[in-house]
Amino acid sequence: MKVLWSLQTKCNLNCKYCYFNINNRRTEHLDPMYNYFKDETKLKELIKKISEYGDTFYLSGGEPLLLGMNLVKISKLLKEENKRVILTTNGTLFNKRIFDELSKYLDGVIISLDSYKKEYHNKYRGLWELTVKTIKKLKENYEVPMGICTVITKENLKDLENTMNFLGDLNVDYFKFQPIYLPKEHPLYKELSLNENDYKYILNNIENLKKIANQNNIVVPWIGIKKMFSYLLEKPKIIKDCEIAKNLVFITENLKVAPCAAYKYISNEKWLVNIGEKKKYPKECKFFSEDCACLFNIIYSPLF
Repeated sequence: MKVLWSLQTKCNLNCKYCYFNINNRRTEHLDPMYNYFKDETKLKELIKKISEYGDTFYLSGGEPLLLGMNLVKISKLLKEENKRVILTTNGTLFNKRIFDELSKYLDGVIISLDSYKKEYHNKYRGLWELTVKTIKKLKENYEVPMGICTVITKENLKDLENTMNFLGDLNVDYFKFQPIYLPKEHPLYKELSLNENDYKYILNNIENLKKIANQNNIVVPWIGIKKMFSYLLEKPKIIKDCEIAKNLVFITENLKVAPCAAYKYISNEKWLVNIGEKKKYPKECKFFSEDCACLFNIIYSPLF
C-alpha cells in the first residue's frame, strides 16, 4: 500500500495551477502537524499510527522542505518503522545541512519540473534555474534515486521527447508525467487542459517515448501511464473497486485519512476517518478524472 501524505499547506511558490492556491494556504502554526513537533512523544505516537497504513510513504505538501529539520524527524521515524520514504518537492529549497541528514532516511526524491524549456516552467511555476541546480547538486552529492514529475498541458505536450532527453543529460533515474487537472471554472482550464486527441497522442507515442527513456537509462511507470490515459480516453461513468483506492491511502494536511487524493473525497466528511481508524473507500466511484489519473503513476511505480 502506498501512502501519499500532505504534510502542510504552506509553500514558497505559487504555481498557477496548484490546488493549494494562495488563498487556502495556512502558516505552519495553523497546520495540525505543528503541534506534534513540540512534543517528541506525541510525534512518535502519530508516526506509529500512520505507518500502519502502508509500506511506502510519499511526503508532499505544500512544500515539505519548509519544515526543515522537522522533516528529518518525520523521515527518521518512518524509517524506524521500516517504511520506504519518498520526498516530493519543488526543488527550490536545497539546504546542504538538512539534506546531509535527510538523505540518510530517503529512498527517493521526486522534483517537479515541467519542461526542458526555462520559459515554459517559469511561466507557471517559476525558478527553473534553481530547480535544475538542485537536481544537479543532489545527483552529485547523494546516492538517493532522483525522479522528476512533469505536469502535461496543451502547451508542453509535444515537448515530452526533448524533456526526457534533457533529463537524461542530468542523469535522472526516474520520470513520470501526468495530465493537468483543473476544474472547469479555473481561468486556465481552456488554455491548458488536455482533450481526447491529446490522450490519443500520448498512447500512440508510447513506443517512441519508451525508446527515448531506454536510451537515457530512465525508468518510467509505463503500466501506470497507459492505464492513466486509457481511462481518461474511455471516460468510464462508474469505476468499481478502483485500483487507486484499493492501493493508496491519502493523509490530508488536516490529519484525516481519505480513500484517495480526489477532491470529491477529501472534501466529503463521509469518506474521511481519523488517524488510526480503518480507511473507508467507495465500492463504486463516479468521480474519476485527471485528478485521479495521475495516481496510477504512484501505485505502478517500478522504482519508488
